Amino acid sequence: LRAPGDIAGPALPDQALCREAAAAGGAVEWGASRNVNPPKMPIHIGDFLRDTGHLRAPLIGAYLMLLFHHWSTGLLPDDDDQLSAIARLSPAEWRKARPILIKFFDDGWHHGRVEEDLAAAKASYEKRAKAGEKGGKAKAENKQSSSNATAWTEQPLTFNLGKKEEDAAP
Repeated sequence: LRAPGDIAGPALPDQALCREAAAAGGAVEWGASRNVNPPKMPIHIGDFLRDTGHLRAPLIGAYLMLLFHHWSTGLLPDDDDQLSAIARLSPAEWRKARPILIKFFDDGWHHGRVEEDLAAAKASYEKRAKAGEKGGKAKAENKQSSSNATAWTEQPLTFNLGKKEEDAAP
């Protein structure tokens, strides 16, 4: 991490603090551990282009970085220093961009579409995890269950015990 005010740019926010804040705010957690990353983030291209058509490239990039961070941590911090770092903007650039970018978010820097997609992805993840758990148990039980085939207690009688005419010597 860089020190604040470093020539290379603003310091990146403390990821551990963001994750703790996300956990306290009811953010989506994946699996038994918070170290599991959420799946691929869907980007709804038509909606994105419609909503950002008035923005120039730097603001589009800042907006995307905010969305990506929201997706990967569960929420955004309500702190301008951290938000400017997440958006990859200097504090001066952030002060100009903030009034424009905040219009894409609800109170507390919540993005409705990201939160809906996260909730759907979590539900899908949990469903697949349960199905995988059940699938392994069902497979093991099926291997141990009795078969539908009936075992023969005696050798069956065959009706073709005699030699065929082709087999007989001339």
